[in-house]
Amino acid sequence: MKEGGTSQEIAASIARLRAQPTKEMQEAAHTFAGKQTFTNPLGETGKDLIKATRKWPVLRVIAPFIRTPVNIVKYAAERSPFAPLFKEVRANLAGANGAVARDQQIARIALGSTVSVVAAYLAADGSITGSGPSDPRKRALLYASGWQPYSFKIGDTYYSFSRLEPLGTLLGIAADAVEMSAYVSDDEANNIGSLIMGSLSKNLVSKTWLKGPSDLLNAMNDPDRYGPRYVQGLVGTLVPTGVAQVARTQDPYLRHARDILDVI
Repeated sequence: MKEGGTSQEIAASIARLRAQPTKEMQEAAHTFAGKQTFTNPLGETGKDLIKATRKWPVLRVIAPFIRTPVNIVKYAAERSPFAPLFKEVRANLAGANGAVARDQQIARIALGSTVSVVAAYLAADGSITGSGPSDPRKRALLYASGWQPYSFKIGDTYYSFSRLEPLGTLLGIAADAVEMSAYVSDDEANNIGSLIMGSLSKNLVSKTWLKGPSDLLNAMNDPDRYGPRYVQGLVGTLVPTGVAQVARTQDPYLRHARDILDVI
């Protein structure tokens, strides 16, 4: 349109660009595709972690996935009030990458923050759940009633949103913040910083792709309590996931593993 010309010339120009896109168009398309599929390259720290897993394959048992989980967290964070913590987001908001990038970034933050506010309202209403209480006895009572963590409650049935990423992260953090405000003291509830960090840590640690590092830290900090369970978890990975899933479909019971052979 900026080049001008008749409608026929403009149509011909568009057809030419579609057939032979410029280098800038191709780079923009690849960048967009990478972000939407959470496969875009990581920063220096992330690249170092990936190199470490290639050098020491045993680390893949602890953290089998790195790039995709990190990108999912960044994708959700860029759509939250914490977005300005990222250098790229600050550049977008300042207009350094153009007016379109600025407007899109403002829209992401506005939409993500709105989702979080709605999620907090639904959590307070009991329509969605967070991680629940940390007391094992209280959690057992909730599970007995049919309750599930990080789920939508529709009627008397719970539907998990924990793997609905990156939306699940925004919903989970808001739900955890509401639940924690009900469990903590008035002084702790007034400390918004600790409340936010608590909800962030509870939500991220609950993700399947962070289970390995989280379990390892627990085993190292309290080996008597968490050590045997961590070893059992590692041994359990000897059985392929597909085999385990088939077994679960044929077995209606949730079974408690008491030793390593039970886990296998």
